[in-house]
Amino acid sequence: WFTALKKLTIIPVSHWLEGEVKKSFFKNNTIVPIYNWVDQGVFKPCNDNIKDQYGIDAKKFIILGVSASWSSSNNRLKDFISLSKLISNDMQIVLVGKVSNGKDIPSDIIQIPYVNGKEELAKIYSNSDVYVHVSTEDTFGKVIAEALSCGTPAIVYNATACPEIIGEGCGYVVEQRNVKQIMEVIYKIKANTKAQYSEFCRKRVIKNFDFNANISKTIDIYKKSMKIC
Repeated sequence: WFTALKKLTIIPVSHWLEGEVKKSFFKNNTIVPIYNWVDQGVFKPCNDNIKDQYGIDAKKFIILGVSASWSSSNNRLKDFISLSKLISNDMQIVLVGKVSNGKDIPSDIIQIPYVNGKEELAKIYSNSDVYVHVSTEDTFGKVIAEALSCGTPAIVYNATACPEIIGEGCGYVVEQRNVKQIMEVIYKIKANTKAQYSEFCRKRVIKNFDFNANISKTIDIYKKSMKIC
């Protein structure tokens, strides 16, 4: 049914996904990658201090992880647990997202099971010093872009579309499942300070993940398709 369509344009949300599409039966169709977007009006640097609200020590360097859920059977949580054993006493890991079993999260990791709205999540991004993304299965990586939009540098694995989201001066790409390398980069960001990265992070989001710009690209494709038809 798909291949029977004479005028079909595929819009993958990353260049990595574009490469995957080219391996499929869609390879002979027009393929135009257009990134997803971030609500920059919500996800923006915020000065509201919410650390007391979540029991976070304001003096510590905050390492943030965000996921819909966390489970001890998943490598993502295993990596953060391994990371918690390497960080220094002046650092704190904070994980946002539901957890299948309360015993899965070690006591030295602060876990926020539920966040009330995007605005609250934006405050958590803004109050963090670095966002660490340990997923290896992303067609885009929107939470990475949300963190950057809040001026927070990110560390990602060299997997799927994640490296594309990280631009120059916005963070670092490390080997998959290499927690020691994550730790090395965290120390580098801490030494440089978050301020060195924030402006680059925000500019990258404005340039690449803007709602109006990327929607306009999609609409242009529809208009061209209508003319062809």
